[in-house]
Amino acid sequence: MRSKPKETPVDLTLWIRNGCLGTGNDPKAPDVHYPQVEIGRTDSKRRLGFAIQMAKDAEWILFTFDRVQVENLRHFFAYQIRRMKGRRQGVWQRMAEAWEKGPEPRWPDR
Repeated sequence: MRSKPKETPVDLTLWIRNGCLGTGNDPKAPDVHYPQVEIGRTDSKRRLGFAIQMAKDAEWILFTFDRVQVENLRHFFAYQIRRMKGRRQGVWQRMAEAWEKGPEPRWPDR
């Protein structure tokens, strides 16, 4: 039987587009160096790229997901986020909830 993995927090960087990034970190978290995780679209714009660095001087681990894998990951996150315990906060949470609801109804242009 496999032992339970240790739950390690990470510093999360989300690359929205070239030169524009967001962070998924808790602003109240202590100033400690956690493993670095960066997520963004690849230069080919066909895949979602992930880069992970476990320690400051360690090599980066790079991998990508195609469109089908990203859709499956999105559905997995949507399912799991409802089941998670703990606090719910942050702009990314609100954006994800709004995105799942769909576009806001608009008045027709006259």
